[in-house]
Amino acid sequence: MNTTNVKPRVLVIGLDGATFGIINPMIKNGKLPNFARIMRQGSFGPLKSTMPPITPCAWTSFSTGKDPSKHGLYDFKLHEGDPENTKSVNRTFAKSKALWKILTDAGKKSIVIDVPLTYPPEEINGILISRIMAPPKKNCTYPKSLYYTLRKKGFVAKEEKKIAKEHGADKANVEEMKVKFLKLSKAKTNKLKREKIEKSFVLIKNEIDKNIELATWVMKEKPWDFFMVVFMSADHAGHTFWKDQPKVRRIYEKLDAAVGKLFELAGENTTKFIMSDHGFTSTPQSFNINEWLHKKGLLFKKLDVYGKESMKEIKEFLKNSKQKTKKENKLKNFRYIIKTDYNKTRAYLQSGTSYGVRINLEGRDKTGIVKKEEYESFRSYLINEFRNIKHPISKEKVFSHIFKKEDVYSKSNLSVDPAPDIFLLTPDMKIILEGQFRQFTKVFKKTSTGYGFHHTHGIFFAQGKDIGNVPLDSPKITDLAPTILHILNIPLPDDLDGVILTEILKPGSECAKRLPQYQGSSQVEEKEKVYSKAEEADVEERLRALGYVE
Repeated sequence: MNTTNVKPRVLVIGLDGATFGIINPMIKNGKLPNFARIMRQGSFGPLKSTMPPITPCAWTSFSTGKDPSKHGLYDFKLHEGDPENTKSVNRTFAKSKALWKILTDAGKKSIVIDVPLTYPPEEINGILISRIMAPPKKNCTYPKSLYYTLRKKGFVAKEEKKIAKEHGADKANVEEMKVKFLKLSKAKTNKLKREKIEKSFVLIKNEIDKNIELATWVMKEKPWDFFMVVFMSADHAGHTFWKDQPKVRRIYEKLDAAVGKLFELAGENTTKFIMSDHGFTSTPQSFNINEWLHKKGLLFKKLDVYGKESMKEIKEFLKNSKQKTKKENKLKNFRYIIKTDYNKTRAYLQSGTSYGVRINLEGRDKTGIVKKEEYESFRSYLINEFRNIKHPISKEKVFSHIFKKEDVYSKSNLSVDPAPDIFLLTPDMKIILEGQFRQFTKVFKKTSTGYGFHHTHGIFFAQGKDIGNVPLDSPKITDLAPTILHILNIPLPDDLDGVILTEILKPGSECAKRLPQYQGSSQVEEKEKVYSKAEEADVEERLRALGYVE
């Protein structure tokens, strides 16, 4: 068949949280035939994520080809200098055009399914389905009419709330308190954990099947030049039952089958990519930066009354429980929570997922107390102190990499710079960072859960008639958007941070011979659509259940 005049198409399969740490051993054991075949025929390598390596900034950097200093998303919540009034981010907070919007401007048709940070859906030439981080019962599609079709076919339903609960998202901290009140035996507690893991495992498997069904239906029914679908399954498995590796490997086997089916449906003349926003790893230890700062006299604490709604539920639970002994004495321990007193604090962990410390700077932050003229000397002092922290048992340094924000990203041109002042990485990401205070907070502790957490490097595969068989060193997640635009013969915005991955293009191919074209900036200023209080609470519950927020 003559493919010279065939219109170029690109398929991208996103596997949130997927890692070569699982894939490579499974390939060696003959368990992932589709990944193995793509590795033999195409290009592949570890994909360097953003700093920090988490969902909002990584997926937005993928879609825009820019780092967070340009699109503005560093975390699940936007930090605007007021640490007690942050806002959960969504697509409207991003200050740059996404790949599918650039393709729309060029007259190309796109189908985009479940890419995180695409809610609320925007108008594109094609179809956009943004169920990830979308509040329940909200229209999550463009065009809007598609939502009702998806409801009829069972792809979006009232059960979304139920799914969140099955993942443990419904007041997860309250459920933890209930267990403490009842003082269940270790055997009973372990049984409950096993039951929860089994439910999550079945749910995640079913979600993969449902997502394949949705992607298959749309791919067959609708025309497209660019098709992208994201599976959250590897990430959910990692956050839920990482220590149960046989179950994790079962999830990867199902994802391998999904890749095989969608690659076959897309056809041999389509250029195909597989990528993840970050990797995954074991996290046997945690380090509470805020407690460490408190002990250094740089952070102060205060008490705050616990949420009334949670207290009401706990009391109702105990009222109906057979174990009512000394009920009031037990409740006293949970009448308050310990928080950071920002009015007295000089530095603090911006969030558990930010991997960064923020200096409470006067004139920039609402509660700022550090003078501008002290900023650089104080930051240097903190960096030097962080360099000298060692684990009390292993005696190894807690932080393997410490960066000033300008060492990672160029100076932000945004009206508000939400970046932490110092970024911190632990050796091979084996130690997670915490900032929450408890009744007895330890600086170092073992993590007792079965969860893993994010790694700085995810996965990348490419296959197609114009793609060579090249093992790659470490392409960046921002490189994918310019590479996709070049393959589709679309001019690149001239302010991208990523570059075309020319090394994966087969020598002599049309893509390799063609010089890249450029157009103007893809920066945008859209009015931010803030979640309602109820929507904010729902999104936070889901993130807490997956271990993203404390």
